[in-house]
Amino acid sequence: MSPLSPRVMSDPTLRQRNPGIAQQFNSGAKDGDQRPTHAPLRRMSSEGIDSEDDKLIDETNIGEMTKKLPQSTDQISVVLDFLPAKWRNYVVRSIFTCLMVSGFCLIIYLGPLALMFTFAWTHVTLLIVVTQSYLILQNMFEGLIWFIVPVSMIVINDVMAYLCGFFFGRTPLIKLSPKKTWEGFIGGGVLTVILGMIFSHVLCQYKYFVCPIEYSEDLERTTMDCIPTSLFMLTEYHLPSELIYINKLLPIKIPLTVTMYPFVLHSLSLSLFSSIIAPFGGFFASGFKRAFKIKDFGDIIPGHGGIVDRFDCQYLMATFVNVYISSFIRAPNATKLFQLILRLKTDEQFKLYQLLSDHLNSTNFLNSF
Repeated sequence: MSPLSPRVMSDPTLRQRNPGIAQQFNSGAKDGDQRPTHAPLRRMSSEGIDSEDDKLIDETNIGEMTKKLPQSTDQISVVLDFLPAKWRNYVVRSIFTCLMVSGFCLIIYLGPLALMFTFAWTHVTLLIVVTQSYLILQNMFEGLIWFIVPVSMIVINDVMAYLCGFFFGRTPLIKLSPKKTWEGFIGGGVLTVILGMIFSHVLCQYKYFVCPIEYSEDLERTTMDCIPTSLFMLTEYHLPSELIYINKLLPIKIPLTVTMYPFVLHSLSLSLFSSIIAPFGGFFASGFKRAFKIKDFGDIIPGHGGIVDRFDCQYLMATFVNVYISSFIRAPNATKLFQLILRLKTDEQFKLYQLLSDHLNSTNFLNSF
């Protein structure tokens, strides 16, 4: 018999599986001055065969095994000590990523080179579909209005360009799409700007569409209830001096001030892009269909084609909206800055408070209250 380790004696599961252990453990507890050093660890099954688990426990000291097992560590090699802590993980991942990609390309090179074209098609497809879908999700989290308005503008432009081209179309626009005309292109663009601004003005009145999607720790769920930013609050704008001079010459005077939501002005940029640049996505799709000698991707919608035909411009529009938000809209606000400040240590928060206090005192801003 081998002596029991303290870990075995303190494990209630092992004592339950081996009544002999429990009996000796209890008797040792009653004596108070000694504990059993041996126990019948073998348990006989119905066929009289020892349990394999019990054999392992009987022959191995679990405590010694635990000490000998290698422990995990978060320390990185001293080679990367010169880098900041936040960059070490990136460096290690980048190295292994390059090694794996290089190894994969080497395997492909040693084998049939035709497989590389399949590999390229796969990555291009992922770049077009997955990346654009990710950008669409990012736009939605900034507020549903950044998703609904651009998508609606593409639809409005397609429908209005089709109607204007159907009733007034005379001049072909491009050889890839013989049915597209200059009249439809211009008429669809003008109507997209007008209807897009009206639709944006309506959506700006509802918090559900303008508030970003955020997680509320109090409610333990995502919420779209917020105080609208200045982008979605009515603002009074004065007409430029040039328009004021023209207004004097007109028989009907127009107001010198205009009250609107600032987002409506941004929707003007979105509508111009959707009516001028985005249709080139349709031209690309037309060239793609002509290369494969097909008329439409489908025939679900009469005169328009299939579902894919309706989304040929959406991906290009999603990329533009994401870049537009990052360049002109997304800016730090008091709530986001306060959340970042709470992540700082106490001494860093106090240092930031002193710097901000000194800055406000130097500008005499506090004296104005």
